[in-house]
Amino acid sequence: MNTKKILCMLIAFLMMLSAFSASAFAGVSPNASEASSTADESFPSTFDEDIASSDEEPRRLLGDADSNDAVNVKDATLIRKFIADLSTLDEISQLYADVDRNEAVNIKDATVIQKYVAGISVKEAVGYPFDADPETYRYYFYMPYNWLNESTATTGNTAGIYWWDGTNSHTSWPGSPAKKSDIEGVYYYDVPKDVTTIIWNNFVDGGADSEQPEYYKARQTRNIPTEYYDPMESEFYPEGTKNFDGMIYVIDSSLNPVSDYGQKYTASGEWFYYYGNGEYGTAPVKGESKVLTGDTFDYSSLLLDNNSSDTYRYFFYMPEDWLNESTATTGNTAGIYWWEGTGYHESWPGVPAMKADVEGVYYYDVPIDVTTIMWDNYFDSGADPSAPYYNDSHMTRNIGTEFYYPGESEFYPEGLENYDGMIYVIDPTIIPINDYTRPVGCGEWFYYYGGGEYGTAPVKGESKVLTGDTFDYNSLLLDNNPPDTYRYYFYMPPEWLNDSTATTGNTAGIYWWEGTNAQERYPGLKAQKTDVEGIFYYDVPTDVPSIIWNNFFDGGDDITEPCYTDAIPTREIKTDGYAPGQSEYYPEGLESFDEMIYVTNFIDYDYNDYSGKLQLGGEWFYYYGGGEYGTAPVRGESEILTDYALNIGYFISDNEIGPYT
Repeated sequence: MNTKKILCMLIAFLMMLSAFSASAFAGVSPNASEASSTADESFPSTFDEDIASSDEEPRRLLGDADSNDAVNVKDATLIRKFIADLSTLDEISQLYADVDRNEAVNIKDATVIQKYVAGISVKEAVGYPFDADPETYRYYFYMPYNWLNESTATTGNTAGIYWWDGTNSHTSWPGSPAKKSDIEGVYYYDVPKDVTTIIWNNFVDGGADSEQPEYYKARQTRNIPTEYYDPMESEFYPEGTKNFDGMIYVIDSSLNPVSDYGQKYTASGEWFYYYGNGEYGTAPVKGESKVLTGDTFDYSSLLLDNNSSDTYRYFFYMPEDWLNESTATTGNTAGIYWWEGTGYHESWPGVPAMKADVEGVYYYDVPIDVTTIMWDNYFDSGADPSAPYYNDSHMTRNIGTEFYYPGESEFYPEGLENYDGMIYVIDPTIIPINDYTRPVGCGEWFYYYGGGEYGTAPVKGESKVLTGDTFDYNSLLLDNNPPDTYRYYFYMPPEWLNDSTATTGNTAGIYWWEGTNAQERYPGLKAQKTDVEGIFYYDVPTDVPSIIWNNFFDGGDDITEPCYTDAIPTREIKTDGYAPGQSEYYPEGLESFDEMIYVTNFIDYDYNDYSGKLQLGGEWFYYYGGGEYGTAPVRGESEILTDYALNIGYFISDNEIGPYT
């Protein structure tokens, strides 16, 4: 019998003796059920009967040269000192220090332990009980960035892994911290082969009290079987898999089933072959399938790719102001929804869109038989307008996805066969109200060039290149087909702002109903802000004979509604200038009001004959910039005014005509 076998028998005897002694002197065994656990869903936890409490003493780990039940840098240092004859190791300690099991303690053993401590993969069974099966499978995990929070920061912002059966099963949640891999967000752990189920988590124990804030800081997956896929068990692997060794588990962000044990989400996902550097796919060799990246994926979209279903890729530039505290709970992502055609969605707001190459730009591969979609901010605020978060939900109108007939769009006069590869961008100047009294975004399709750039020509540079999460339809149309315009300024009184205007951006609006680009509905278009608070402008085609300035809110026609009086306009303002003698301020007349500013007069008001709403009159002035205006074309040749309205007190002109009424 060789020395190694004798030592093994001696170790076993000592362990039995140690266990007997601990039982005899302590009288009780450690109770694993006292450890905290919040493992959710139908998997075992310390509240389940399936986790047995351990009455055994911990088994000494391979690499634990100093016999302190841990493998760390002290063990490597002790081995180095032993090799240099600066310290001693008894025969049993030498057995544990010999991590490569070559019956010799040397520098290689110290190096292996140092790699293990540093989180570098080693083939030796360092850290496992001496007599445990050292064979393991390496499982990777891409932890979603939105799993990080204040609680994870206290535990190192790392993924965790938990299992309750097989070698080294955990007796408390959330298990062990995972090892960091080669790219931010990707983790791995070498799990014994006899472990049949694991749970990935964000290494936070949220407790069992759902009324505590910490409860919802804990994130986890469902129970994940680790054996293999049978043939046809997975649509991605129709021939099955041998095992999941070396594969990565990635979350499908559109699947968030709620645990049977509480209101926590237990994320679901899929195994992929991991190629390194954050790239993965459904083929063992990179390039033989679609190469994916990112901390989540979309099952339905990828399945369409794998099955070569005909799809169109639609992009969307989600406005930054669609993000809020409510969207933060669902990942601050765009969503997409359709209700007919292949893969239609049974519930609002559909599924989260995929992140594109620029912050704020998203995409989704939609089956070609889908004729209508809606983009949204992936938050369902319900149907109760009185709910505090009701206005946190944003969406577009129903967007047709088939094609443009020739002449249907002013940007694409020859029409379009489809919108494949194009991007939908919101025009914030158009905010129609849907049937449920919620604003819905309207916009236009553009050719997407990547990098957040888009335009009306298929090739970049053949049309104006646009950027930004919104655009101005009328302004762009003028750029594409520039008519002659006049620039009109407007000083909007702060009294025109209220709770209703806050929902549309606290901006002035401008409306005209005849002439080039006449508006189909009130309140028309959002005006452009100047560098002075309260002063707005708009470039209006010269053939427009009349305009109305307003506070960009349509209060409706029902006088009993609270918001009815929140909508305030001017009366109809003629734009064809003044004839000689028509105005006391401009006795010689004016050819146009180009570059002039309209200022309201608080005592010049009446009520619209059709809507019954209050409407204000006012006067045109030469605008000098900086919020200053007057009755002379050159600054300083008349009194310089700065008030946002006339007759806030008396207004005396240079001609001393008295109050203007």
